[in-house]
Amino acid sequence: MTGSLSARLNIGRGSNLSVEERLKLLERGFDYVQELTHKLQDDLQNEVDSRAAAIAAERADREKHTAEVRSQVKELAVGGIQLQIVGILWLLFGVLLATWSQEIARLFGC
Repeated sequence: MTGSLSARLNIGRGSNLSVEERLKLLERGFDYVQELTHKLQDDLQNEVDSRAAAIAAERADREKHTAEVRSQVKELAVGGIQLQIVGILWLLFGVLLATWSQEIARLFGC
């Protein structure tokens, strides 16, 4: 909660008040305390709801960004694998040509 709430309840206990008047004062005080309690509960529930909504929005945003990062990492990894495969093919082709040169030289009598 961003604000603060403070209340004071003074119930008069004059010696000249009758029992009925004292009872009415107590009932009014009790009603006031109940209203205050309900208001505080409502304020607290509103705060809980707003924080839960903020957390849910943050979680959704974080998951979206995490998915984007995973997609980028996967693209880099898959792209890297494709480059490695091409590199291996070129290496094998180079080794093949390097060993063929001796065979070709024998054919031509060099």
